[in-house]
Amino acid sequence: MSKKLELNKMNEVVNMFRDEKFGGYFSAINYDVSEKLTLEKSIEDHAILLIGAVKSGNKSLTEELVNYVINFLDDEQGGIIDFREQYGLINELGNIKTTYKMFLVGYSLALAGDFIKDSSAITKSKELVDLANKYCFVEGRYVSKISRKFDKVMNSNETTASLALSILVNSELVEENLPQYGDYLKRDALSLVNKVLENGAVPDVTDKYNSLLPDSKVDGEVAALVSISLYRASKILDDPTLENVAMKVLDFVNQKLWDKVYGGYFTHCGVDGNVEIHKEFVTLLTSAIPVKTSKVNLLVLLANKLVNNSESDVIVRVEKYLSTLYDNVNGGFFIGEGYFWTPPAIPVGPFHRLMLPTRETAGVFYFGASSFLRLYNKYISSQALALIVFFNSNFKSSALETENKIGKSKYVASKVEVDFLKSKLVDQQGVNLASSEFIERHLNYIAGGYTKKIGFGWTPHISPIGTKSDKTPAVFGTHHSIANLKVLGGEIKDKEEVAAWIRCCQSPNGAFGEYPGGPSDVLNTYLAIDLLDILGTDNWGDKEKCIEFLQSCQNEDGGFGVVPGFKSDLFHSNLAAVALKTLGENPKNLDALINYYLSARNEDGGFGEYVGAASDSYSCYRTISTFALYGLEIPDKESTINFIRGCQDKTGGFSNDKIGKASMIATYHCVASLYLLDSEPDDKEGAYNWLINCQTADGGFSNIPKVTTGTIDEGFAAIQSLAMLKGGLSKKWAIYVS
Repeated sequence: MSKKLELNKMNEVVNMFRDEKFGGYFSAINYDVSEKLTLEKSIEDHAILLIGAVKSGNKSLTEELVNYVINFLDDEQGGIIDFREQYGLINELGNIKTTYKMFLVGYSLALAGDFIKDSSAITKSKELVDLANKYCFVEGRYVSKISRKFDKVMNSNETTASLALSILVNSELVEENLPQYGDYLKRDALSLVNKVLENGAVPDVTDKYNSLLPDSKVDGEVAALVSISLYRASKILDDPTLENVAMKVLDFVNQKLWDKVYGGYFTHCGVDGNVEIHKEFVTLLTSAIPVKTSKVNLLVLLANKLVNNSESDVIVRVEKYLSTLYDNVNGGFFIGEGYFWTPPAIPVGPFHRLMLPTRETAGVFYFGASSFLRLYNKYISSQALALIVFFNSNFKSSALETENKIGKSKYVASKVEVDFLKSKLVDQQGVNLASSEFIERHLNYIAGGYTKKIGFGWTPHISPIGTKSDKTPAVFGTHHSIANLKVLGGEIKDKEEVAAWIRCCQSPNGAFGEYPGGPSDVLNTYLAIDLLDILGTDNWGDKEKCIEFLQSCQNEDGGFGVVPGFKSDLFHSNLAAVALKTLGENPKNLDALINYYLSARNEDGGFGEYVGAASDSYSCYRTISTFALYGLEIPDKESTINFIRGCQDKTGGFSNDKIGKASMIATYHCVASLYLLDSEPDDKEGAYNWLINCQTADGGFSNIPKVTTGTIDEGFAAIQSLAMLKGGLSKKWAIYVS
């Protein structure tokens, strides 16, 4: 039975972020609300929450938050402090003031002052607007950052968010019978209109000449704010042309940022409307990888409710998508979802993490040379926006469904007799898959990533430049390295010590993290359990707790998410099933899991990452592996074989579907799928040669031939694929080890 989103539940979720010791609210907590991830306090998050309290009609929370927001004001220099330590002192990032945040705080105080009839809050709002215009408005534009003392411009570029939020706060002040702020409103509305390009795109930042920067993009959150602010200004100034521009911007967002494969709005795209990874941005270490967050989807939904002012199909589809980002177990909206290093809409294992987050991003985990934002955790800002969107008295009450089931699939799986599952992973023998020189190069590459008596990193690099991973021991790197050592007949050193380190990665809730104390989820739990099995130990750590965690990740639709309450996908469903089987257990509802997989089957014989998604080779392997795990055969396997074979291109490699480009990871999933179905590629020799040509001079492997080395992920995919093409892996190994 489906559930409706309820205000009292959302207020409970907001309360989970509360700092009971020092007051205020934390920005980020983990998925099961057991840990506060970021202790520093953000003025931006408090301002958004204050707006949420006002729009949802919560007077007591509004009064409380007004005091907290005022505590962020800079009594010494004026303006605001962007960040404070948990206990109130200024954080290092608070020594620079951000213009759009000054307007955001001013807007929140103006709204709150009107709501609770607090004239002092409105006075503070006016002071912030006046201060921003005095010091941050330079040569006809708002500089984005200025020193704490307002005596030095720190960044002369103009962020579009500054203009949008200036319009919103000035609109409120005009409605408070302060007509002098109408001049700011008219000026900034005109400036904002001039930023909108012919196609409706509005760049998130421009230089002092109002020209695009190399990394200017259309940011979904900013574009939604532009649409909202121009619509608001059109009503205050009685100027319908502003409303037309607002709709033009929103139309661009609705058409270009919407993921036509899986649904949901991406965080950003190019000003040309293309959603892609810009390698130049990676080099600049700016946000390069589009993901889909609850924040951007909530803001775009808000814009559609205001500007479109109707129950349009767009509103229905966004609400449906947002329901998939809601946590039915612990409550609240997750940060979002994403695909790691791949371009969007290319099906891969959904790791649900973002690389290259900024220094101001809350909830980031730093590991070795890399930093990740785990998208399955939660932000206070997402919950605050949900209050604004779903519990705003100006809108019709939401019908957001927070639980969804799937029906019975028309496909049926048949039982088959198998005996290969009785074998043990520890008994897998080495495979003679290539020349001794080829093998030796890779063994040396693996050895370079080893830290004695602990484990292996993603790469052998000690101190890499750029965005490469390093040799910091990780469960992922250790699993893939040891799996390759087994297949190549290499020596596995310090087995007991490595197993002991792996067990140290177990969290109190029974799940495993990538390193001791790190964020834990289904992926790392599978890797840890599978690795312990490969090492031949039956000491699983807290086995019962681990089983309990894994089983708790199964959803009503039968599939598993990356953590409890997260949406199901075929990738994590397979990993959870294998880990549970290794521990001697099944999912709580095995029939529902099988039905979930069958429901993801398409007419072309392939399977999609989610039910209703287009077929991809990654998901075919996850389905075939899961069915084989339980002694089942997929329906009409010849159709599936034909789909997978059709993913091989003229280079010999395989792509994720019949129209994409070949990649190492896709080739592995296709070769493994065919292997488990007692089949092989149409061009077996071509596939073998393609894989061989992906080895680089340092012994590692690249994702495609003749490019730089990837990580042990590519190395694992290459070695395991070659071993299967040589017929050297046991079926159980091909099912369990992935």
